[in-house]
Amino acid sequence: MKDVSIIIPIYNVEKYVAECINSVISQTYDHSKIECIIVDDCSPDRSMDIVNEIISNYNGEMTFITQRHEANRGLSASRNTGLDIASGKFIYFIDSDDYIFDNTLALLMKAYGQYPDAEIITGNAFDEQHNYNLLKSNATKSFENTNHLLLGENWILTAWNSLVKKELIDRRCLRFMEGIYFEDNLWNYNLLPYASKVVTIPDVTYFYRKNEGGIMLAARREKVEKCCKDYITILQNFMETLDRPAFVGKSVRSFTMLINTIDYLMSNKSQISNFNHYEMELKKIRSQIFHTMMRKKRPFLALMTLMSFYPLLNLRKARWYRHHYNIIHTFFWKPALVVDNIYNFISR
Repeated sequence: MKDVSIIIPIYNVEKYVAECINSVISQTYDHSKIECIIVDDCSPDRSMDIVNEIISNYNGEMTFITQRHEANRGLSASRNTGLDIASGKFIYFIDSDDYIFDNTLALLMKAYGQYPDAEIITGNAFDEQHNYNLLKSNATKSFENTNHLLLGENWILTAWNSLVKKELIDRRCLRFMEGIYFEDNLWNYNLLPYASKVVTIPDVTYFYRKNEGGIMLAARREKVEKCCKDYITILQNFMETLDRPAFVGKSVRSFTMLINTIDYLMSNKSQISNFNHYEMELKKIRSQIFHTMMRKKRPFLALMTLMSFYPLLNLRKARWYRHHYNIIHTFFWKPALVVDNIYNFISR
């Protein structure tokens, strides 16, 4: 068994793909313990020509596997194809317009050696567009309670840049939902609460590049209604397991996405032909979240959910509220975490 299966979906990235593949080949970690699965999602440009040329000139022990879709199926489907093929102990996703640093796998596997019971290990990432590191941490941290990660603390809500034990993925029967945008939100929601331990290291292991010419960004700008539909689809999926592990983190994650979806719907009202339908769906989800909080006897989270009802929702128009949004909401979820810890202690 390989230690790591790297999965790289390829579509329309000829400008960046050589840097991505070469960054994998440059890894200082033992190449005989790495397999790299490259999924060609019917890329219309020269991306795969570049990939095949690099692979053919490689003389090391790393295993390369290429798989081509018969038709373009999207990022989620490409990742799923990679997961179906992967044989490594850990899965590691890279987007093909990004790249990793030479010591990325060595650093992540070293952390695994220090925390052998960890099921997810992630590093920091550098954001090219904003010129900063995405995590503000200077120390290695381990988490057995993943509430804080779902809250966005010490975690980047993406699929890339994390070593994830394949056994965890298989145990949860996890795959990416195909045909939607924002699939990483659902992936993290369904993955993080079930990891026995998550470790984050402060070292920068990933270079994130926001590809303004990428197909996903272009499609999102053009397909406003689909974005709204996909937001609601994800929220509906959130509701299916809301009362499972990491209840506080999931609740705040669901509330945040609900608020963002309402904002998106209202700000694009003129471009959405099915506006009334989506508005009704969001009202159902909002009520479902609130009633779940009440049923679970979580008053602080119930109060937080009330902030998504009118007229309280209009507070988001106030500048002071927007500027202090995160601070205001800590008054709801921090006490909720204390209550959650008490519940967990009593139930032991």
